[in-house]
Amino acid sequence: MKLLTIALLAVLAGVSIAQRTVKIPTTYNVLARSGEDKLKTKDGWVMGTYYDINFKPIRFENNGSIAISHTPDWTTLLKVGSKMFFISQFEYPSPSGIWIGEVEQDKATGKLTTKSIQAADTKSIFGATTLCAGSITTWNTHLGGEEDDPDGRAWETYTTIANFSKGSTFEEMLPYFNLSSNPNRTSIEEYRKVFNPYRYGHQVEVVVSESGNVTLKKWYTLGRRQNEMAYVMPDGRSVYMTDDGSNKFFSIFVMDRVNDLSSGTIYAAVMTQISSKDGGDFDMKMIKMASGNQTYLEGLLNAGIKFSQMFNATAFNRTGGTCPKDFRVINAGYGIECIKLNPGQEVAAAFFETRRYAAYLGATTEMRKWEGITYDPDNMVMYTAMSEVAGGMENNMRQGSVDVNADMGTRNDVKVEYNQCGCVYKMAIKPQRVANNSLVIGMFPTTMYSLWCGSTKNGTDADNKCDVNNLASPDNVAYMKGLDHMLVAEDTVGGHQNDVLWLYDLKDGKRTRIFSSPYGSEVTGSNWYVYDGWAYILVVIQHPYGETDLDKLSQPGNTGVGAYIGYLGPFKNSELVDAIDIDFEEIAVARNDDRHKVVATANMIITKPSTVSRRLLMSSLTAWWNRA
Repeated sequence: MKLLTIALLAVLAGVSIAQRTVKIPTTYNVLARSGEDKLKTKDGWVMGTYYDINFKPIRFENNGSIAISHTPDWTTLLKVGSKMFFISQFEYPSPSGIWIGEVEQDKATGKLTTKSIQAADTKSIFGATTLCAGSITTWNTHLGGEEDDPDGRAWETYTTIANFSKGSTFEEMLPYFNLSSNPNRTSIEEYRKVFNPYRYGHQVEVVVSESGNVTLKKWYTLGRRQNEMAYVMPDGRSVYMTDDGSNKFFSIFVMDRVNDLSSGTIYAAVMTQISSKDGGDFDMKMIKMASGNQTYLEGLLNAGIKFSQMFNATAFNRTGGTCPKDFRVINAGYGIECIKLNPGQEVAAAFFETRRYAAYLGATTEMRKWEGITYDPDNMVMYTAMSEVAGGMENNMRQGSVDVNADMGTRNDVKVEYNQCGCVYKMAIKPQRVANNSLVIGMFPTTMYSLWCGSTKNGTDADNKCDVNNLASPDNVAYMKGLDHMLVAEDTVGGHQNDVLWLYDLKDGKRTRIFSSPYGSEVTGSNWYVYDGWAYILVVIQHPYGETDLDKLSQPGNTGVGAYIGYLGPFKNSELVDAIDIDFEEIAVARNDDRHKVVATANMIITKPSTVSRRLLMSSLTAWWNRA
């Protein structure tokens, strides 16, 4: 019997099964828009209302009107018990707000509708700054990153709030503490009583109960950086973290216990370049920084941890290119510095000056705008994006022009060509084991290769500096589990006039433009969700007419400044179970009036077997063979 089964399996392996195509109509469905009157909290706030440490609306100093943000970024769709919620973190200006919407699912059609909204009181975490991208933890909570780590060294030098740069976190957090931005009304001493830069630049966990109660936790154990996002790996122990800006780095936190962020060890990456083609290929090695726990780190904060407690710093000799004896030169996003670790400060430095200390230990701090990350568990591959390949990633150059000082203070590990359009990379992942090769202690990357890079060589015009049929400034990436495709969202200023959401086929590299956003906005928060028999692609549109194209707001056909939280779908999951392949009808490049609009694909295209799925048949026969 077993021999007969083996023979059948061998025959089936070569069978060609007829295929059919199924089209599932889709559209972009809006769950909420910032500033809209039809959805309000119990206190009458519209979504996006800024609020202070006392959970009261923040008003503009000049006219007393309530400030509204139109910058929702990462938005999680979360199923908790029998209920569903979206959790949306608003990015800027600071203080960042966190908004929760209860969502109702129509079981017959899959359609989602927002029932109510609420804001999360951030007093327990001393407010939040520049919340950017995020993810769902392995224990079903929302984890979002603060994308600014205010300079603790500079903070010690300020003598007045007039020293703050315009738009800095130092300045923007003043109203959160009910302090005026007028230096004649607020002293630096008064501000120091309530603000410490080391409370910002961390990961914020949002826990929502089935009844809608919200709890926040800011985790100092994950280190401090200009967080794009954190991604908890399937082992429930390894947390991958990207760092957005110039001269940034890659780090991993490994928990001491599964699904417990309260203690663990932080590691930083050393990149060894093996190819300069496109965005470059690299070997990766993780070096240990330090171990710590939340209780100890909270104690340091409560005691008023300062930069000068952790490091001694002095000026860099640019003429000689040297530091004084016992000091090390670094460039970790704050310029070229000479620093020396003070005795006994390894733990404090690793968790509160994470990037500076990583550079001090020899990690690579040359990356530019390291953005989203997503994991393919079937092939143990991580995908990640750099929205621009520039700065420290070049070899003694800035944006393609020679600058012999460009890599001063770094290891110059990365030496690739400037690409303003950015790249998506893939990282091979390997479990890390203790010496006896028995206990897995984490999941670390071993290599990183460029997968897909944008280009300026073709398809450009006055409004699009990057090829309109290619990538421009990739930001969020999301693996579509079981479908071997990835979503890639753009956040570009000038690369494309209208930002795009792409579908990327990981089998053959085919890319399909499936969504574009209005003038001046970015596409963000894109992810694939399957709940109760229905699938959705969540898509957020941030700051319409915002970063650019404010002048277009006066044109006929403008669609307003309100940001969008919505989804493509719903898609019946039963149609996808035996899919051989998927695609979407491609939309055209936005032109004319479409530049004011949300333009979305009209159909998902599913390729299915016309009769019995070979995969299902082989699975059945294999089970039969095992029982025989």
